[in-house]
Amino acid sequence: MDSEEVSPDIASQVARQVLRRNLGLKRGQSVLIETWTHSLPWARGFILEARRMGARPLTLYEDEGAYWESLEKLGPASVGEGCAAEWGALSKADAYVFFWGPGDRARYERLAGKVRARATAYNEQWYKTAGRAHLCGARMELGRVTPSLAVAFGVDLERWREEIVRATLVDPATLSRAGRPLVRALAGGKLLQVRHPNGTALSIPLRRARPTLATGVVPPDPKAGIFDRFLTLPSGSVTLPLDGKGVEGTLVADRPSVPALTRWEGGRWDFKEGRLVDHQFSGGSEAFNEAFEKGGKGRESASWLALGLNPELKMAPQYEDTQAGVLSLGIGRNLGLGGHNASSLFGYLSLGGAEITLDGKPLPLPPLPSTSP
Repeated sequence: MDSEEVSPDIASQVARQVLRRNLGLKRGQSVLIETWTHSLPWARGFILEARRMGARPLTLYEDEGAYWESLEKLGPASVGEGCAAEWGALSKADAYVFFWGPGDRARYERLAGKVRARATAYNEQWYKTAGRAHLCGARMELGRVTPSLAVAFGVDLERWREEIVRATLVDPATLSRAGRPLVRALAGGKLLQVRHPNGTALSIPLRRARPTLATGVVPPDPKAGIFDRFLTLPSGSVTLPLDGKGVEGTLVADRPSVPALTRWEGGRWDFKEGRLVDHQFSGGSEAFNEAFEKGGKGRESASWLALGLNPELKMAPQYEDTQAGVLSLGIGRNLGLGGHNASSLFGYLSLGGAEITLDGKPLPLPPLPSTSP
C-alpha cells in the first residue's frame, strides 16, 4: 500500500480512537507499534498521535522484502526466533499496537502448516513475556486489508478498507449498550430458538454457558489473562461456547462464510442432537468437505454461538459474526472461546434478521444495518 492511499487525517483519527478509548493510554506511558512495509501509513498516525497526547511510542518494523527473502533463502527459523531486545521492550511497555503482516497475507496463508509454525515459533515466549508485564494491546484488522487478500476473498479493496475504518471508529460505549442486555439474557437463559423465512428453524440449548462481551475496551484488571487484554479491532460481539449437545434443526445462511482463503456460499446445515448430520453449499463445498474431512474429533459438534453488534460492518470477510443483527453458529474448534473442542475445523454459518427468542421471549438483538455501500 502506498502512503498516499491512506489519508493522514484518517490514520490520526483511528490512532486517537485506539490509543485513547480502546487502550486507555495515558500521558507519560509507552506504546510499542509493530508495523510492516504495507502498514507504515497507519503506524505513522499512531506515532504522531501518541506523541501528541504525551505518550512515548517505539516502532518495531519488519520489511516485507527482507521477510520473504529470509524465509526463502535462510529458512523459517530465521524469522521465527525472538530476541532479548524485544523481550526487554515488551517487559517495559504499557501498551502494544499490532498490524498484521506480511502484506502478502494470501501468500503467507498458503505456506505449509509446518513452515508457518516454525516462522511463528516466537509466539509462546512473546505471550509469556507480555503476560508477565500485564501488557495490553490491539490487533489491527487494517493490517490485513491488502490487495492479495482482497483478491483471495473476492471483495473490493477500497470498500473493505473504508468499512474496517468505520467499524474501528465505533464508540465502545455504543457496543456496550447493545451487548449488555444480551449478556444478561443469555447468562440465565435455557433455550434459544431461531426462525427465518429462508427455512431456518433451529433450537439451541444454552446449558448455562458464560457469554463474553467484546466491545473493544481493555479489561480494567491488569492481572486479567493476556488474551483478554489483547483486543481485536474492530470489535462488537457476544459469544458463548456450546457443549455440542441438544442442538436441533436447520440453519440456512444468508451471507457467505470466509473462515480461511475460501468462501462458502449458500450454506445449509442440519443438526440432530448437537451434531451436523447434513450440509449443503451452492459454492465452496469442496473446500468445506476437505476441511471437514481433516477436522478430527469434534468436527461435527455445534460448538459456539455469536451475536453481532457492530453497525458499520456489512461485507468485511471473516467479520460476519461481528455484524450487527447477525447470528453465527460454529462447529468444531472452540478453544479460546471458553470451550474444550480441539478439532482443527473452525467453521460457521451466519444469518441476519432472524426471529430469535430465548425461553419464549424475543431477544433484543440490534437491527441489521443498511446494505448500501
